[in-house]
Amino acid sequence: AIADALPDGVDRSACLHLARTIPAIIGRGHALEESVVFPTLEDASGLDGLDDTVERLRFEHFSDDCYAEELSEALIAFGAGRTEVAPATLGYMLRGFFEGLRRHLAFERAVIMPLLKLR
Repeated sequence: AIADALPDGVDRSACLHLARTIPAIIGRGHALEESVVFPTLEDASGLDGLDDTVERLRFEHFSDDCYAEELSEALIAFGAGRTEVAPATLGYMLRGFFEGLRRHLAFERAVIMPLLKLR
């Protein structure tokens, strides 16, 4: 909604709220996967390439965490009315962040969830 409302229709308090929540939500989701899902997958035997897949997902988590922090900083700046973040840049960042998450989740639904069901 924020990206769609750019440049002039953005609720700046929504930017500040999103800035505070994105890193925490992403962090909690990653912590759950890394403490429950990944160990379950690593304990699975006979599944070739699974270690590489888990390592890839860990790297994506690191990348997503970094991006969430950058996005949070940009949302705070925009929400506070500072001009160092252009509306087009913020829109690009929001859409890029959520597109990356959508791809990650789609992979987990298509590949990881069926493996966990086997387990």
